[in-house]
Amino acid sequence: MARRGGRTGRRAVRRPRRAAFLGLALSAAGVEAAASAPAAPELVVRVFEVRRVNSDFGPLVGLRFVVDTDGRRVPVSSWLATLARRIPDAYFAQLLTLRPVPGPVAGERLAGVRRGRRGVRVRVRRADAGEDAAEAFEVELTLSGPNGRERTMRRAAAPAEGRTEVFTGRDLEITPSDYLSWFREAGGLEERERLYRRLRARTIFLALAVSRPPPPEPGAGPRPLPVRLRPPDEPLLLELDSPLVGAASGILRLLVRVDEDGAPRDPQILESTFPEVAPRALGIVAGWRFPQAAGREGRLDLRLGSPAAGEAAGGPRGPGSPFGGVPGV
Repeated sequence: MARRGGRTGRRAVRRPRRAAFLGLALSAAGVEAAASAPAAPELVVRVFEVRRVNSDFGPLVGLRFVVDTDGRRVPVSSWLATLARRIPDAYFAQLLTLRPVPGPVAGERLAGVRRGRRGVRVRVRRADAGEDAAEAFEVELTLSGPNGRERTMRRAAAPAEGRTEVFTGRDLEITPSDYLSWFREAGGLEERERLYRRLRARTIFLALAVSRPPPPEPGAGPRPLPVRLRPPDEPLLLELDSPLVGAASGILRLLVRVDEDGAPRDPQILESTFPEVAPRALGIVAGWRFPQAAGREGRLDLRLGSPAAGEAAGGPRGPGSPFGGVPGV
């Protein structure tokens, strides 16, 4: 394997793997192909979980609604309130935010995350909506695992500019075992078994929210990369537990806007593997200050729950993260 950054590929394989956003590089041929066909516009895909205590999935069948925002004006927590009104006796949480970028196949956009040998990826391509219909897209969510195991869920979406389509259904149902494998970051086998016992009686669905932000202003330069924010030592983050699943561990990755006073505003969840405590973690983060990053966007990677989360989760490293920016502030 080729040497990179003074380290051999063999050594890199031996190092503990951490959850990281996939770096999606284009080959020269892919760039030429992408330039020869119209690419799908920029879309943002958010993945939520919906848990029900009982097996009545009726309210989830065919559930689809439109939110009059692309996520910039109305906080995502308001979308969860809309879901709660439509599906009573359920628990809702955000798991991922993915921003697909042009891929090696013309007209496609790709994004994903990987944890060890498992990955979650999103593929977006244009769909034929007919002459008079709104511009439509095919959204694929794929769960990939070891030994070539994959499960792909496909949905059509046609969000208008500045709006979001939210949908779920029987085709987005996921078993508790698969939910733990792809969307949790258990600190060890004992923790995973405890989580499974807590969740095995619940019906779990994924819900997708597909947003279409307005295009950049003509002549606007590239969007500045967020700075990496260094969180202060906060013991409370390691003491969080949940009445739903008890003591557990996980990670929370955020994109925030740092105002002129250094306060983090408008937090966006990029990845959450301990979603039951994310609202309390956001409350703690709201009290922090980052004066050196005032006026910038920043990236925060947090470890939640038991200290074992640090060994199991860690944080993204190097240029593989699309949000990697200047050194931490």
